[in-house]
Amino acid sequence: MKKHCTVLHEHETRAMTTAEEEYLDRQRKKSRLLSLGKSGDWRGVLDAYQEFGDGYREPLLVWVRPDAGMIRQITGQYIYVTDSRV
Repeated sequence: MKKHCTVLHEHETRAMTTAEEEYLDRQRKKSRLLSLGKSGDWRGVLDAYQEFGDGYREPLLVWVRPDAGMIRQITGQYIYVTDSRV
């Protein structure tokens, strides 16, 4: 099944629909979260989720929204497991 695609030339403009704006906004948020996570900036991830609000959900990103204390505990357990000589 072919999808309909509209091609706009440089001189043509049109207003984005609300759905398109929402899609681009979700993509920007997801990209920001992935970038922060890849760089290890977990404080930034927490801050971004706080900024995005309680209604933000990204089905392909699993996030429990732990607080800073929980992040420290998880990090400590991860270091303990990976450095274990058992």
